[in-house]
Amino acid sequence: MKTIKSKILTMSIVCFMFVFAVQCNNRDTAYNENNDELSEEYAEVEGDFNEERTELREDLNELVADIDRKLVEINNEMKEETGEAQVALERTRDDLEMEKEKLQRRMENVEQATENNWNEVKRDTRQAFNDVKDKLDKAGDDIETAFEDDNDQEY
Repeated sequence: MKTIKSKILTMSIVCFMFVFAVQCNNRDTAYNENNDELSEEYAEVEGDFNEERTELREDLNELVADIDRKLVEINNEMKEETGEAQVALERTRDDLEMEKEKLQRRMENVEQATENNWNEVKRDTRQAFNDVKDKLDKAGDDIETAFEDDNDQEY
C-alpha cells in the first residue's frame, strides 16, 4: 500500500510541477507580448515627438529668416527716411531684433525638451511663434506707412 501511495504522491507532485511550469511559461509569454506592445507604443510616441520637434524647429527657422528679411527691408528703408518715419522704423527694427532673440531662446527650449515636458514646450513655443508672426505682420504695416508718409511729402 505504501508504494501505491508513494507513487500517487510522486505523480501528483510531478503533475503539479508540470502545471506550475506551464503556467510560468504562459505568464512569461504574456509578459513578453505586453512588453512588445509597450515597446511599439513607446517607439510610436517617440517618433511623434521627434516629428513634432523637427516641424517646430523648421517653423521657427523659417520665421527667423522672415525676420531677417524684414530687418534688411527696414534698414534699406531707413536710409531713405528722416524724422518721425525713421524713428518709427528704428523702433520697429529694435522690436523685431528682440523678437528674434526670443525665438532663438525658444529654439533652445525646443532642442532641450524631453517627452515629459514636450507638450508644455510645444504649447508655449507655438504661442510665442504666433505672437512674433503678428509682430512681423505689424512691422510690414509700419514699413508701408513709412513709405506712404515719404510719398506724401511735398517737395
